[in-house]
Amino acid sequence: MGALIGITSVTSAVKYGISQLLKAGLSDSIIKKVTGANEKLIQGCLFHEDNELKQIINAKVLMADWYYEF
Repeated sequence: MGALIGITSVTSAVKYGISQLLKAGLSDSIIKKVTGANEKLIQGCLFHEDNELKQIINAKVLMADWYYEF
């Protein structure tokens, strides 16, 4: 698992899997039924996803031509 996604702890691997399900569009209620994960764990994955989105947005902003005009 570590070689595939770069993480080795069980909790991190579960969070990675849940975040991928969320990105694929599965609702949290379906994820709860399929994985047995609790609300707190799923919310932790949503927060992680938000951080990824912020990083992507920041990278795009930094690459924009108008950024350097400031």
